[in-house]
Amino acid sequence: VNGRVVLGGDMMFYGRQVQLSMIQHFFESVIRNDACPQMSVISGCPGAGKSTSVNQIKSQFRDKNLLIIEGKFNKFARPDSVLISALDALFANMIAESNTSDTSKSMKKRLRDAFGYENGLYEAIPHLLVFLQGDTSIAHPSPTMGSKKPNQIEFMLCRLIGAITSDEIPVIIYLDDLQWADQATLDLIGMLMLDPSITYFGILGCYRDNEVDKRHPLFG
Repeated sequence: VNGRVVLGGDMMFYGRQVQLSMIQHFFESVIRNDACPQMSVISGCPGAGKSTSVNQIKSQFRDKNLLIIEGKFNKFARPDSVLISALDALFANMIAESNTSDTSKSMKKRLRDAFGYENGLYEAIPHLLVFLQGDTSIAHPSPTMGSKKPNQIEFMLCRLIGAITSDEIPVIIYLDDLQWADQATLDLIGMLMLDPSITYFGILGCYRDNEVDKRHPLFG
């Protein structure tokens, strides 16, 4: 996705229908796909309309059982906190919206089957424990999982994503400003893409192509 966005009076993107159709196709393919995870990446200069394009397509899926987890990298923040914070916000939103639907109940069962009530993610993602147990007396989340080894973190997060996704509720993780992601986060993305136990799942990323070169971890 390159070039600046031209907005018409109805806020549609003129001259960008091919890119919008590709993003829409990605969303639809994740909903239908019970096989391997999928990933799509959008590049462009700042102000090119990458995030706006994604937000426009997202609005078309509000009434569908598609769960979108959003994270945005920041060059002034620790990259390893982005996905953890996004997952904690996801469970906080699910608690606020409804915790008694059939979809929530089936997700809780999958999460309990995967983790039980004791797991190392609860310190970093406390709203996950609230979602499972309904206990609102929680501490503030730890932004990272520094006490865990990298391979333990990656394994637990892969299990978590695998337990969230299902044919009832496909999941897309939308990660903005990937140019500021660290190697550990990109390694985790690679693990998620190769995990055969994860279905109905995709990652959509955006990055500024004027801030990366062939030496950047994105191209490693």
